[in-house]
Amino acid sequence: MPQSRRRPLVVNFLQFVGADWHTLADVMLANTSAAMAREHQEAACGALAALAV
Repeated sequence: MPQSRRRPLVVNFLQFVGADWHTLADVMLANTSAAMAREHQEAACGALAALAV
């Protein structure tokens, strides 16, 4: 297809799917995921700091 005939694809579908957790397992999963993300970020920052030295 020639370059001049290409068209951008715009996706504009947003949907609110709810708030809060449904079960205790949802709470535990969210808290575990958040803790792992924080640990990963701290480890990544530490690794970058070690490379900068």
